[in-house]
Amino acid sequence: MPIVMSLSNFLHANESLANYYDLKPTTSNDSNYIDVHAKTGVVLRYVNRFQVNILFEETPMPVLKDIKINNRILPVLYFEHVRIIVANKSHN
Repeated sequence: MPIVMSLSNFLHANESLANYYDLKPTTSNDSNYIDVHAKTGVVLRYVNRFQVNILFEETPMPVLKDIKINNRILPVLYFEHVRIIVANKSHN
């Protein structure tokens, strides 16, 4: 079974995938982004979101032949990695 990566909740994928699982992907909640300080270029915050899926193709395995999951992508894991960089402030 092949492993397939995607953006979270199938963002920017064919709408049929999100509709099949009744997902409502939005750019604000499911996309990746980086906030960079305008003057220094230092990364202040980044968010990385992705999903791991299994692709079920037609299979010769007798156990799975009667299950109607052939040619489907099944979401298995969802990852969200958020990093916020906070500067230490010196107190006088």
